Amino acid sequence: MDLTPTIGAQRWSRPWGSSNELVDDSVELLAIEMLLSEDSYDEEEPRRGGSRPGKSPNIDRLAGFYAELFHRDYFSGLPTYNGEHFRRRFRMNRDLFNKIASDIECHDPYFRQKADCTGKLGLTCYQKCAAAIRALATGSSADDLDDRYRLAESTALETLRRFCEAVVAVYGESYLRYPTEQDLTRLLAQSAKRGWPGMLGSINCMHWSWKNWASTRGRNRVRL
Repeated sequence: MDLTPTIGAQRWSRPWGSSNELVDDSVELLAIEMLLSEDSYDEEEPRRGGSRPGKSPNIDRLAGFYAELFHRDYFSGLPTYNGEHFRRRFRMNRDLFNKIASDIECHDPYFRQKADCTGKLGLTCYQKCAAAIRALATGSSADDLDDRYRLAESTALETLRRFCEAVVAVYGESYLRYPTEQDLTRLLAQSAKRGWPGMLGSINCMHWSWKNWASTRGRNRVRL
């Protein structure tokens, strides 16, 4: 198969699916995580180097070529990787990813694909959202995202910041508020259905380190 770096702009299909309950739960968790991550950024905007004498030339990252490759890997009619691979890498299903990308692209023009002064197309919304979500989901560094999604380190950090702000702006009114009576009824019904009647929410303790966990001598630290 010939994958030459001449791919132009494309509009990918974005099926919503029918897993509304899963979408609601996943968006809620993602929005909370992003809200908490806002404190990790400096208030002052970083200064970009721009074009100036003596500055190293920009790397041609073949953004269009890798945008097409990413699309074929996960969103084509016969994707290279299935839904299980996608969920493991992005901590959500493809339908939810499509919805978040669509909503954020409508909210912030930064995520829309644009052409530079030479007419060359830049990064797609999917590349930027994939890099931001992958960083939040797996803790990947900005440098680690470069060869996967073709974002320079400064661009990856800027994308992550704007992604968090956009998610809070778009979903905050629905997911970052006190629950209504209808919300409480729905959450209690969901918990009862899953075998936990009366529970509104739970805390993920899987990554807590218990130093006094009973184990062999010298190996008492266990992550749950």
